[in-house]
Amino acid sequence: MSSVSPAKLRQQYLVEYDVQMALLSRMFFYALGGTIYFVVMIVCSQWLSDPERPLGDVLIQSVSDTACWLPGFLLFTPLAAIDLLKTTNRAAGPIHRLRREMKSLIQNNSDRPLQFRDEDYWTDLAVSFNQIRGELLFLRRQVSEAQRATEAPAAGEDHAGAIVSAGCIEASDWSEIEPSSLFDPTLAVAGKSMGER
Repeated sequence: MSSVSPAKLRQQYLVEYDVQMALLSRMFFYALGGTIYFVVMIVCSQWLSDPERPLGDVLIQSVSDTACWLPGFLLFTPLAAIDLLKTTNRAAGPIHRLRREMKSLIQNNSDRPLQFRDEDYWTDLAVSFNQIRGELLFLRRQVSEAQRATEAPAAGEDHAGAIVSAGCIEASDWSEIEPSSLFDPTLAVAGKSMGER
């Protein structure tokens, strides 16, 4: 089974709902306006061709003429909507991905460069964003290393100060001890008695 590049896959057409639905709704409004225009023009042409005819006959003939092109129009409208949705996805998809990757970069969760699909518009945005992303990650690493470098000597000084303080306390304790207090009379008596034996 051949592997397909992730840049060529298309999983979702409607990624920016507000923008794409606004364009689709405009297309349907234009299609509806065009339909109304053609129906009115057919009725007017039928009536102008024979003003003496009753209005009922004019409407029947207009419906008969409309039925000739209405099925094609009904078939063309969904196809046009799907094609427009795909086309808008090529423009809205990059903005959707760019917004998502910018949020990841702000949260310091950006683990891969930005990549658009092959058929997407505005592929130059990915190049510019990846350049800014690389520079920002480099600056963040430098700041992190500088913080670790400044924290390490401070921690060493604190540790050394603690050792010196402990040593001073021990030294002061020993200086306050009387030499005679280190001598245990009981041990001396025991040693003398053993020596006499």
